[in-house]
Amino acid sequence: MISDSTVDLPDRNPLTSFYLYPNPAHSFLNLEIGKTNSEIDVILFNTLGNIVSNYKIETSNNNSIQKLFDVSAFTRGIYFMKIQHGAVYNFKKIILE
Repeated sequence: MISDSTVDLPDRNPLTSFYLYPNPAHSFLNLEIGKTNSEIDVILFNTLGNIVSNYKIETSNNNSIQKLFDVSAFTRGIYFMKIQHGAVYNFKKIILE
């Protein structure tokens, strides 16, 4: 007899639960990412696709990440933040006022 079954594997992708706030932002952006023990790349693009800022965040011991970004020097407008963990990435639209 053959039966169907599934195996519930833990989600090892920290980008499934991350928060970026406040949005719209004035001076600072907070980034919170779930537990990870590897490097996270954070890249900020303008609407023309140009990289305006690039950050590497390293963590160990399977810790959560909380990072504060100073965006006060950037021109008001729309930006896109790419958050990458290995080959997995996610984009968020950011409005700076």
